[in-house]
Amino acid sequence: MAQKTLLVGWDAACWDYLNPLLEQDRLPALKQLMETGGAGKLMSTMPPWTPTAWSSLVTGKNPGKHGIFDMLWRKPGTYEFSPTNATHRMGTPFWRHLNQAGLRTGLVNVPFSYPPGEVDGFLVCGFGTPPVPDFAFPAEAVEWINSNIDDFASQVDPEILRTAPPDYIFNSEQKLQGDFVKAAGELAQQYEVEVLVINLMFPDHANHKMPEMSQVEASYERTDRDLAKLIETFQPDNTILISDHGSSRLKGDFWLGKWLLDRGYLVEFDRSEKEIDDAVNALVKDLLKRE
Repeated sequence: MAQKTLLVGWDAACWDYLNPLLEQDRLPALKQLMETGGAGKLMSTMPPWTPTAWSSLVTGKNPGKHGIFDMLWRKPGTYEFSPTNATHRMGTPFWRHLNQAGLRTGLVNVPFSYPPGEVDGFLVCGFGTPPVPDFAFPAEAVEWINSNIDDFASQVDPEILRTAPPDYIFNSEQKLQGDFVKAAGELAQQYEVEVLVINLMFPDHANHKMPEMSQVEASYERTDRDLAKLIETFQPDNTILISDHGSSRLKGDFWLGKWLLDRGYLVEFDRSEKEIDDAVNALVKDLLKRE
């Protein structure tokens, strides 16, 4: 069997967050990798966020060539928008090249990898995947996950992210990442892959949703433990850790809509989804005309 390689995406692994935790010995798995290998800063894409950066990582192309700039995709020639997915991405994903070279590959939670195409190995879609039954390839991988992981979902329900308390969101994201790590370890053995790729997004989502920095730090510590578990389970000869972008904390915010509501300058009306979509599309159309 060829040497095994583990590629881990650590979403929003910002050095401003990591260095204090490393100095306090709170990230032992990461520290071990740094001491036995090399580490440094990488430039992200423009714009520097998940859909664009991961599309560049997957294809080796810049955004102008792979065509992914946003979470949403505008249908050419129209003002209609739909969620971005793998069919919108131009370029050949790196796992096709690995397969052509005879290397079986497992992929877990690579952003916007839905719908799952055929791969010599397995593919478990994650971030950007709708709630559908065909979230993995091959079908046997779906069956294994449904049989061995309770209440598996490809991503945390957006309604939870919008309305749930921070502690509930924290626990939901923590479970999701744990489910992905479990699936990666088990399926990698079943399909005997030489390359295992997984993206760990808990820190990024915690940074977005957690009001307390202590919870964000806890998400980094949990991700470090998940990294250690992946290394212990997969036993790679080579480990690559990469982040798609950095992160920071807002020092203050101003919500114009709330300010207007509080002062009686704005009145809210319930609108249907179609009415909302029509209004957004009209605004975009007007903006493009002005340009």
